[in-house]
Amino acid sequence: MNRRQAEVPEACVVIPNANGTAPGMWFNRQGKILIALPGVPFEMKAIMEGHVLPKLQQHSGNQKIVHRTIHVVGLPESFLADMLSDWEQNLPNSISIAYLPNPTSIRIRLSSTGVGLDLIEHDIQLSINKLLDIIPFNLFGFDNDTMETVIAELLTNRSLTLSLAESCTGGAIATLMTGNPGASKFFMGGVVAYSNRIKVDMLGVQPELIERHGAVSQPVVESMALGAQTRFGSDYAIATSGVAGPDGGSEAKPVGTIWIAVARGQEVHSMRFRFGNSRQRNIQRSSIVALNMLRLLILHGSIEHAWM
Repeated sequence: MNRRQAEVPEACVVIPNANGTAPGMWFNRQGKILIALPGVPFEMKAIMEGHVLPKLQQHSGNQKIVHRTIHVVGLPESFLADMLSDWEQNLPNSISIAYLPNPTSIRIRLSSTGVGLDLIEHDIQLSINKLLDIIPFNLFGFDNDTMETVIAELLTNRSLTLSLAESCTGGAIATLMTGNPGASKFFMGGVVAYSNRIKVDMLGVQPELIERHGAVSQPVVESMALGAQTRFGSDYAIATSGVAGPDGGSEAKPVGTIWIAVARGQEVHSMRFRFGNSRQRNIQRSSIVALNMLRLLILHGSIEHAWM
């Protein structure tokens, strides 16, 4: 089967695949180009970046193609599109726009073609500068940035450290942070405090707080954040506690109810969110929103625009 994956028609130019068995294929007939690539994302992406795009640029001669991707968090797609309607209408005719949403953020892709690369990049940058004036708190990165790489850079550049106390996210935030090379410079460690006993024994949460307010509550999650900060000796600490689902909700705390807190010194900033019924999406959103709260606190001293 692997040998068969490597078979290609005689009419194609073979595009090497360093990550798999099935090569890419380039067809050119009467000036029309057709490119076929393997469907495995990391194979396709490597072939596209390493071979297809450079070859297309050579084929197009002086014509240049520029894409810039802007990452936005904390705003629903429809609300964002409404906020940016005037900005979008005033984009230069040479620039096209695409909204690419996912469960945790929205990518805005600006694309332009032309002969002068410097002029294309200048026009796109002017449009991005105007966008920054409209959504200064929600724009968190560009192109290959992710929330975790942005946080890693913020913490590293400012010589800050982070610890975690995760309940409903179950270590998902720690996974994001330790995915960064050199994470030991800024990430001290974390506790997955899923049971109330661990919240008490390892984070110092008072049992009375849990009995009075429940584990999914503002007092408990704030106490968790302060406990992690003290235990690990970090500059910042994030804590999460919620009802990820699909079971365990109540009328007062339905599935998707998440409390997130960020501690800094003796200050604790916390917010409640209600995300939905999907367990996996609740974990994903909670993790990204928690990191976004940290980002906003470091840059702006407030968590007000964390999520709408």
